[in-house]
Amino acid sequence: MPEPTTILKRRKLSGEKLRQARLNAGFDNLSEFCERIQMNRSAYIGWEQGADPVHYDFVLIQNILTVCKVNFEAISDPLTDEEILERHKRRNGKATALPHPAQASA
Repeated sequence: MPEPTTILKRRKLSGEKLRQARLNAGFDNLSEFCERIQMNRSAYIGWEQGADPVHYDFVLIQNILTVCKVNFEAISDPLTDEEILERHKRRNGKATALPHPAQASA
C-alpha cells in the first residue's frame, strides 16, 4: 500500500505517461481506444498532448485505468508546490497559504 503522503499528494495527468500506458495496453489506434474508454477523440488527444483538464471526469479516468490496467500514479505526476498555488489562485482569484494535504484532511 502506498505511503499516506503519496496518496495525499495532488497529481496531474502526464500526457507522455498516458500515451505510454495506452500503447502498452496494445492500443495503437486512437479511435479504437477512445471508443473503448467512451471519450471524445479530440479531447483525449489534448490530454496526451499535455492539455490540463479543467475538471477531471472520474468516470473517464477510471475507464482509462481499467482498460490500461494501471493506477493513477502510472499516468500522472505530482504537482509542485508552485503548481498547487497557481491552481489555487486561479480558483480563488488570490494567493493564500495552502495547508499541507495531511493537515487539510484532518
